[in-house]
Amino acid sequence: MRSFRGIRYATATRLGPPVAVAGWTGALDATVPGPAAPQPRGGPQLVPGLEPTGPLSEDCLTIDVWAPEGADALPVLVWIHGGSFLIGAASSPTYDGARLAAGGAVVVSVQYRLGAFGFVDLREHGGTDLGMVANAGLHDVMAALAWVRAHIDAFGGDPSRVTAIGESAGGGVILHLLGAAPPAGAPDRVFDRAIVQSGSTGRTFDAATAATIAERVLAAVGVADAAAYAVAPFDQLVAASVAVQRDPIVFAAAGLMPFHPSVDDVVVSDAPDRALALGAGRGCDLVLGTTRDEMQLFLPDVEIEPGRLQRRVEKYLGLSAVDAADRCDAYRRRLASDGLRSRAIDVWGAIYSDREMLLPARAALDAQSTFHAATFGYRFDWSAPDRPDGRPVGAAHGVDIPFTFGNFDAEWLEFLGGSADPRPLAALSDELRAAWISFAAAGAPASPRIGAWPRWVVPARTAVVLGASPHVAADPIGERGALLA
Repeated sequence: MRSFRGIRYATATRLGPPVAVAGWTGALDATVPGPAAPQPRGGPQLVPGLEPTGPLSEDCLTIDVWAPEGADALPVLVWIHGGSFLIGAASSPTYDGARLAAGGAVVVSVQYRLGAFGFVDLREHGGTDLGMVANAGLHDVMAALAWVRAHIDAFGGDPSRVTAIGESAGGGVILHLLGAAPPAGAPDRVFDRAIVQSGSTGRTFDAATAATIAERVLAAVGVADAAAYAVAPFDQLVAASVAVQRDPIVFAAAGLMPFHPSVDDVVVSDAPDRALALGAGRGCDLVLGTTRDEMQLFLPDVEIEPGRLQRRVEKYLGLSAVDAADRCDAYRRRLASDGLRSRAIDVWGAIYSDREMLLPARAALDAQSTFHAATFGYRFDWSAPDRPDGRPVGAAHGVDIPFTFGNFDAEWLEFLGGSADPRPLAALSDELRAAWISFAAAGAPASPRIGAWPRWVVPARTAVVLGASPHVAADPIGERGALLA
């Protein structure tokens, strides 16, 4: 396996658009990953092994490439990492692409600007005069994909078969780019296919929310306008990225994720759910799925008193006390019938997951399949054990990441409950990687135990369930969520 690390695809000024590099002469040292984007470090790690260990730098627009020996016109998988648009790095050991590439693909991992460096819109604060753009991080990914189109054949990749693949925020990047106009000089969409693992389909800041975030970030940095922001030490911007998460004004406007793509009428004209409903993904093969228990990763409680659960559901769903009690009882019975735990905290986790992630994913698949037949859905069911404090994890957000790459270090093995016998994890990883490689090659996922995956067709909504025993099921993404109706 050949690897090429830290290849610069663009340069950029702070919040400016990426400018493609002209190339280089002589030998390039491609043995060391490039620095990660500036970001906060040392915060709580909800899943293992994703915090950067190397240096941070604003000069971070690099890619890593893995290619099998003798690669020739292989399909290309371009990985966009997650991390709430705030943290993460392409160089994480978990994202090492060697095992994925060994299945018959060229794998590329992309670094892009994050947080206060990549997702703040200062155009109305003097940024336009400085050449700043909104959604700089999205511009970066588009530039990286354009680089792949132009140069991946030199690594044995087929530039006509480029699949963008991303998890969480990385999936959100891809969904926002489905309807984006290509960057200058690119003849068409910069990817042919897309794999979205747990990407949010309906979260895009409107102009008012983006303006609120921009004002609060400026205040947190301690500057008045874009000109001062452009020269502030990057440590101040990193500190501001943390500070705005605790800002009540920001929380009221944007919730727990203050950095996110926003409507700019340049790259993003609408939220992905509405864009897909209007046919933005027409012509793009798509696999989209979720984990079964997405939001359990973020639950703050070990257990909830039943009365508190009911009051929470009343407020969350806007229901009467009687209807909220009915929903809770229906979910409790459903979890028990599925062989899952049905404590109050488990009921809340299931309701929260269905409403925030699974049902929007189902709607996105419905919309995409209306315009493009090569649409496929899945649900990821591998369950991690409870945390030491008793909080449930289950098939929560992020547990699928090491399966994508086949990289299970000791920390991941412990987190996923595979320390005693890692073979089931390896078998499921083999299944998943085979599906992604076959999809990248021909637009139709297939895997050893499932065979050819079914297309998503309404109303059957047949999809794949990936767990200890992979299988096909009718509407596994949204059927439980019907209890919310």
